[in-house]
Amino acid sequence: MDSERVTFCGLRFWCWGRKVLGRSQKRETERKMTRKEDLEPNNPADTFMAMVELGIDSKIRTRTCRSWGKCFTHMKEDQITQSLHLGRSRLPWSSTPSSPCLFHFKIRSELRKFSRSGKRKWAILVGILALTHMSLLLSYGRYLLPDGRRLKLPSENNALVETPSQNALLRNTLAVNLSEVPVGLEKNGYVSGSVLRNEPEDDEGFVDSVEFESFEDAKDSVIIKDVAESDDSLFPSEKIVMQNEGVLTSNHEHRVPNVSLQSQENVKSSKLSSGSSSITSHVLGNSSLLVIKQVSKKKKKMRCDLPPKTVTTIDEMNRILARHRKSSRAMRPRWSSRRDDEILAARKEIENAPVAPIDRELFPPIFRNVSMFKRSYELMERMLKVYVYKEGNRPIFHTPILKGLYASEGWFMKLMEGNKHYTVKDPRRAHLYYMPFSARMLEYTLYVRNSHNRTNLRQFLKEYTEHISSKYPFFNRTDGADHFLVACHDWAPYETRHHMEHCIKALCNADITAGFKIGRDISLPETYVRAAKNPLRDLGGKPPSQRRTLAFYAGSMHGYLRPILLQHWKDKDPEMKIYGRMPLGVASKMNYIDQMKSSKYCICPKGYEVNSPRVVESIFYECVPVIISDNFVPPFFEVLDWSAFSVVVAEKDIPRLKDILLAIPEEKYVKMQTAVRKAQRHFLWHAKPERYDLFHMVLHSIWYNRVFQAKLPTRSSSSIRSLNQKAMNSEKEEQPLMEIDDSANVLDLTSCQLHSLESVELPPTLTELDLTANRLSGLDSRIAQLSMLKKLSLRQNLIDDSAVEPLSLWEALSDLEELILRDNKLAKVPDIRIFSKLLVFDISFNEITSLQGLSKASSTLKELYVSKNEVNKIAEIEHLDDLQILELGSNRLRVMENMENFTKLEELWLGRNRIKVVNLCGLKCIKKISLQSNRLTSMKGFEDCVALEELYLSHNGISKMEGLSALVNLRVLDVSNNKLTSVDDIQNLTKLEDLWLNDNQIESLEAITEAVTGSKEKLTTIYLENNPCAKSSDYVAVLRQIFPNVEQIDSNLFA
Repeated sequence: MDSERVTFCGLRFWCWGRKVLGRSQKRETERKMTRKEDLEPNNPADTFMAMVELGIDSKIRTRTCRSWGKCFTHMKEDQITQSLHLGRSRLPWSSTPSSPCLFHFKIRSELRKFSRSGKRKWAILVGILALTHMSLLLSYGRYLLPDGRRLKLPSENNALVETPSQNALLRNTLAVNLSEVPVGLEKNGYVSGSVLRNEPEDDEGFVDSVEFESFEDAKDSVIIKDVAESDDSLFPSEKIVMQNEGVLTSNHEHRVPNVSLQSQENVKSSKLSSGSSSITSHVLGNSSLLVIKQVSKKKKKMRCDLPPKTVTTIDEMNRILARHRKSSRAMRPRWSSRRDDEILAARKEIENAPVAPIDRELFPPIFRNVSMFKRSYELMERMLKVYVYKEGNRPIFHTPILKGLYASEGWFMKLMEGNKHYTVKDPRRAHLYYMPFSARMLEYTLYVRNSHNRTNLRQFLKEYTEHISSKYPFFNRTDGADHFLVACHDWAPYETRHHMEHCIKALCNADITAGFKIGRDISLPETYVRAAKNPLRDLGGKPPSQRRTLAFYAGSMHGYLRPILLQHWKDKDPEMKIYGRMPLGVASKMNYIDQMKSSKYCICPKGYEVNSPRVVESIFYECVPVIISDNFVPPFFEVLDWSAFSVVVAEKDIPRLKDILLAIPEEKYVKMQTAVRKAQRHFLWHAKPERYDLFHMVLHSIWYNRVFQAKLPTRSSSSIRSLNQKAMNSEKEEQPLMEIDDSANVLDLTSCQLHSLESVELPPTLTELDLTANRLSGLDSRIAQLSMLKKLSLRQNLIDDSAVEPLSLWEALSDLEELILRDNKLAKVPDIRIFSKLLVFDISFNEITSLQGLSKASSTLKELYVSKNEVNKIAEIEHLDDLQILELGSNRLRVMENMENFTKLEELWLGRNRIKVVNLCGLKCIKKISLQSNRLTSMKGFEDCVALEELYLSHNGISKMEGLSALVNLRVLDVSNNKLTSVDDIQNLTKLEDLWLNDNQIESLEAITEAVTGSKEKLTTIYLENNPCAKSSDYVAVLRQIFPNVEQIDSNLFA
């Protein structure tokens, strides 16, 4: 079939699919259609109506097709067209969806072909095939039309009209231009609710129509009409008045909203009101002529059609996340629960997570802090319990949709409700509460199409929230802060506003300008699942060397941004393959998926909303995503570092898109593409959930944000209660709040949003005081009187240099052993010489440039943390010869000076500095050294570190392995991302378990096997990807034969 015939079948079967007639009408119509003598060719409207009615049952019999075809064969073309219009206008469904506009087809010739005796079987076959085919493509039917003949669709305009007789829901129906005037009709006429005109109103060739409800008198008749924009004139188009039926005016473009008529005693006093139009009534004969003097204003543009007024950059989002960690917005529980204690204990463990050992399932560069993530994930697996509410009926609740654009919410619902490890039947044991509704099914079930009114959706969820809060006490305990929902529909932020304001929301539409709260809400990946039974179909992509296209995009022109992208780049550059819908010539050679698999960068512009399924599709097909969407919070923003595997381009920089991509060095692109492949496992759905997969990542982010916004319970907002840490080991399920008394020795006021300690009692017996994550800008003088205090934490506050000056005068705190000033606003190290017994001192994440304040610190100090500052030398701490842990990462150090004094040092962390030469003489007790991301070119300098067990030297410029032969205790060696061409000097490393050599220039596989012969039995993990020697297809098999106990080679895991 050609496109016209396919389209004709599609449009016809679209009408048939509407089940609007009663069963008795269907049976009667089928009876009439199967009897040729009952057909009346002179009454084409009845014929068409019968055809529609019969089509609902989807039973096309041979006799029916023959009778139907012969009936239309005897009709003239204008009669056939007229019958189509008449029948279409008389269909009695209550709400008409946006439908394609009918136009001229060669109906008569087509029907004659189908009616020939030799074609009867073909008629049946074609009908069945067309019905089956078009049932899959109904929503795309209009796009089957040729581009030159495609017609625009008017959106419906519904209005509730009040009359003395009844209330009527009116709508615009379909009106069609006719090239020939139908028999029996005037030049302009009204027939069954449609206006038929013989003069097109515009180039598109269609005229909007008018529908009305007619009563006994003209004054009782009501109409709904479209209007043309005009300042002071009446309608320029023709008008026709029919006695006792009302007034019709045909026009196009704009429409009068909310039209209603209030009929009074006479025509003059009748009122036709509109939201933005002034309407009067005139008497003309026995009918009423209604004239609009001032037409309605143009409809305001939707928010998605306009650029955002303000733009929040990724850096600003990072600062928002940091502020949220310092000052949580969650409500304080109204009464205590053992679950609060467990969550607060978990947060302490996560915040103080030790450096995680190498995990072959995680790729550290894509995480903000892989140690915190790993510890949090382990605690989630061990502790987390979720209660799933059983309330709610299908299909809105407990009905997962596993296919399509909004499949993410459905997959999570399915896997969460079927999970026995995390879910509990007793809600008192739960840390989190899941409200299992589908935003997609909510819209599908309750939204009145084209009504532009979503109030009923929000009201429905409000009533649901009120129901569970009245039936259970848990929602009101925290005002919903420990409740969460997962919704992928674009409307979810609106639907859950106010009544679910404090809940944790996992949303695909993560728009920071639309109420998305960084640090509380979760950015949910929008996954377009094409096959529910096989969500991993077509997974993977080509290696970087085989990706010839610089950038690729193809898709619909949704929103304001995509047309701008096409305007600048469509057909402008052969390296930039930017399309709207993919041209047939391009798609026939390489389809959409293959294009993504063959491109270096995949462009992911926003559509109607900020998120796009192309972000996950890019990762799915191992293409580096280029996100063009201002104010979009990327998925799992709280744990993932998106700068490692994506490119974020501001909307205003679209004209410079190619320059931005070309400015990325090839080496960096290869690293990003590698990171995409590593991140891929975190964005995959599995029928049976796997560790670190998408289900667990969503659940972990919900858990992670809840942990960091949890607060201490309280009975009133005016007083602060204490949490006794000893009670955390209590076996009681629920325990009463504990007042602060004189015998208390531990006081934890973490995340209480305190600006001062005026309202807090400080018992003199305190030994530990934790004020982490508050808003303190100064120190309370009463702390100086706590003579028994051993640990003081002021982490994540607003403390500056002037606030800590009194510390040097607090002689009563001379027994202090641990002082935490991490993540504040310090520009210099406070004077701590008075603390003669201090063991742990943490001033990381400040703005310190010099360690001068430590020059007189007590030599008893064993742990010193100064990471993430601006320190450029460490001479001031050379007297701290008892140090066991020294962390100086992310500073500006260029030289390792006076390190020989730290003879007791066991861990040294110097990553992300500017060090060029290693100087570690005399460090015979050291066990862990990290010099990642420095400027090393040689491995000399480790000869004295004979106790060394872990050595991290990735992301440097090392070209030769040397100086390692004495490190016989080494278990982990990471020299990835360097310039190595061979592997030497590690034959004596007989205890080596993990060897990271990826992203180097090693060519010989045999040399590697010879170099690690001594650790042949011990080696369990080896990374060699992105080396010349790893290009061989069988190198994995060769390595497995050489190393019998190996458990992982690159990303390949073995049992």
